[in-house]
Amino acid sequence: MATGRPGDGSLVFSDPLGRPLSANGQPRTTFLRLIDTAGLGEPRLRLHDLRHAYASHLLAAGLGFKAVADLLGHEDAGLVARRYGHALPDEIASAGERRDRWFAAQQA
Repeated sequence: MATGRPGDGSLVFSDPLGRPLSANGQPRTTFLRLIDTAGLGEPRLRLHDLRHAYASHLLAAGLGFKAVADLLGHEDAGLVARRYGHALPDEIASAGERRDRWFAAQQA
């Protein structure tokens, strides 16, 4: 990271030669120490939970399922819709208002 943005397909955690680290190795140990220090140890937060939070926040910010799927490395945007669609209850509740705004913009 200190040398700039990693290339596409680069690993988030790797050894100095670019090989993947063990899932139960240093990243997990460091993460567990950090959440314990922050007082977030109960219920036990998992590193993978951050991925779910990231996806939910992207959807709440208005990104579409395809964009979120691409960012997460999923080939199927439908998987994102099925797994994270529950994070968007306000989308249905505001559908009429959003349609009205869109329609008014088309008339202008």
